[in-house]
Amino acid sequence: LEEISSDLIVLCTHGVKGIAQHLFGSRILSLVQSVDKTFLVVQENTDIREEGFGKILFPATHSRVAEVMIRQVLSLAAECDSEVVFYEIDKYVGEAEQEIQQNFDAAKKAFKAKGIRFSQVKEEPNNYSMGFARQILDYAAKNGISLIATPSEVMDNGFLMMKPDKELLLTNEQGIPILACG
Repeated sequence: LEEISSDLIVLCTHGVKGIAQHLFGSRILSLVQSVDKTFLVVQENTDIREEGFGKILFPATHSRVAEVMIRQVLSLAAECDSEVVFYEIDKYVGEAEQEIQQNFDAAKKAFKAKGIRFSQVKEEPNNYSMGFARQILDYAAKNGISLIATPSEVMDNGFLMMKPDKELLLTNEQGIPILACG
């Protein structure tokens, strides 16, 4: 994978199955983190539509790969004539909140320049998990989101997505494709 100069790698997963994967986690996270590439992760039950992705969810991030996410989502949204939904759970403070807003502003500027439609949603936390994958997946399922973008890296403090949470997103039972940007 490091030798090929691909813009996107499509990867299919069957989700988390078996005792070993439930105890030790899925290998999918290790794979998407192993190289600095962007992966489109699909599930066995993912319904890929010929017209592409209608709505792409762009969750709040202050990751080092925010620029990569912006570029990759911009490319897919332009190709599929998608609407992008900037999504934030209101649990960030201080420097993290400022970086998130800077990333949203940079993305909006880039999307506006290319004529990409976008909207913004900010929700209160509605569950008590350390991460936010469950709330993101619930929002996506209820609002017709057909792709979720995320950094492939795991960020490990109390406000950010940790390993089990990232694995839950990548192996989601809803079958929502994940654009893991690295």
